[in-house]
Amino acid sequence: MGFFAAVVFVAGLFSANSYRNGTFPENKPMKTVGVIPDSNLVPGLHRISYRIIDKNRVNRIELTVETGLNSTSGKISVVAASAYLFGSTSGFRWEPILLAAEATKDQEITYRVSGTLNWKLFGVTVYNEPKHIIGTLEIKAI
Repeated sequence: MGFFAAVVFVAGLFSANSYRNGTFPENKPMKTVGVIPDSNLVPGLHRISYRIIDKNRVNRIELTVETGLNSTSGKISVVAASAYLFGSTSGFRWEPILLAAEATKDQEITYRVSGTLNWKLFGVTVYNEPKHIIGTLEIKAI
């Protein structure tokens, strides 16, 4: 049992050290749908909302959405959206592929997030877990 624990510990160290010296591989571009340009927004009326959209015992994926008031239509619009991996990220890599967010009439944001959670051991991908998450997020009042 002790030998097995030592092997797992060393494997974790190698996985954590696979991106040393600040040499991270380039992230694949993530396509974001439903975002309007900043030029149409009323200055100073921005709100940020977030939600944990996927959670397990080791880590979680959080969605962050920034909304603002569109000066041309007078409606709340999505300005920016992103999905990040938090928690113990050693041995895991989150690669978001598509994030779609849209403000609805009833003070909610509907979102769709698609990506791949890579499981790594000794810096080598062991398993790719596709994730497709759909839901709604309440907009904070502007």
